Amino acid sequence: MNNFSLSDIISLAESVTLECKAAQGRDGKGEVPASFWETYSAMANTNGGEVYLGIEEKPPGVFRALGIKNPEKLKKSLWDTLHAKTKVNRNILGDANVQLIAVDGKTVIQITIPRARRQDRPIHLGINPFVMELPLSFLDNLETSSHDLGTNSQDLDGNSLGLDGNLLGLDGNLLGLTRKRDAILASFGLEKVPGKMTQDAMRKFIVRLCDNSFVTLQDLSKLLNRNQTFIQQDYISGMLSEGLLELKYPDNKNHPNQAYRRKR
Repeated sequence: MNNFSLSDIISLAESVTLECKAAQGRDGKGEVPASFWETYSAMANTNGGEVYLGIEEKPPGVFRALGIKNPEKLKKSLWDTLHAKTKVNRNILGDANVQLIAVDGKTVIQITIPRARRQDRPIHLGINPFVMELPLSFLDNLETSSHDLGTNSQDLDGNSLGLDGNLLGLDGNLLGLTRKRDAILASFGLEKVPGKMTQDAMRKFIVRLCDNSFVTLQDLSKLLNRNQTFIQQDYISGMLSEGLLELKYPDNKNHPNQAYRRKR
């Protein structure tokens, strides 16, 4: 087992895409976190990266080696899930990609995720990533729809909303939302928001973007490449009525800083 210090792992972030996950599980002995699978598909569809299970990053930028008490059990669970294809559609890992290492004396699982071969992409989640009752997958919805008349034609080339999220004038919140959007797209092998989507696909996308945080109409317009009036009239109003979204300022629907979040 190779030995590393926590500073060794952190320094790798300068050269590779890297994520650390506590992966402690309910019993504290180790469990593959649900968030790992979205990371797996996103990395596989882009430039690959490394994931370390047993290292906590909390708060952001502050790392602590927790270790995995039962690493062999966690590895078995990882392989079983990859081969069963219940979470993702394809396994691109080999034994060499999953290694036990020691970080500051704690056993950590290092998972090296390569960029998937062209013939294997997209690596996508095997479950509905929009966590909605609607059964259709995102890719099944990439078809011409009359609901897409609100597309901003000047943005259809995707240059202003690329995978790197480099928008002029991006504030911190929109930058974070852009990365979140791009991670969702990358998990399906997509680099930009499709110019044509059905209404069901768009509703699922909006709910996912508004999950756990309030998002303004202006930000949704930039993230989705659709004009504000179109989003408000064709989606937001109905989703509020159906209880899918909630208002940040429920007592003042016309508040200048109004925003929307998935209803808890």
